[in-house]
Amino acid sequence: MKPYTELDLQNSLAEYAETGKLRDAAKNHGIPHNTLYYRSQGTNLAPYVQINNQKLSPALEERLAEWILFQGAIGNPLSYK
Repeated sequence: MKPYTELDLQNSLAEYAETGKLRDAAKNHGIPHNTLYYRSQGTNLAPYVQINNQKLSPALEERLAEWILFQGAIGNPLSYK
């Protein structure tokens, strides 16, 4: 199945709300029907479900990644020691 966008998912949710036909709405927009079902029930996307269990906030994780890449770019890469 080809990748779909959040817009495709929102459009299929709207169609499902209008028609009540889950499988048809999913097929028309290229969304797996189980994904459409769970999103229609209010289930969050996987990356957002575990965010409270992570040690670093997404902003801090992004900043750390930038710092690591910067250190490598200036010739001071991190080591495991």
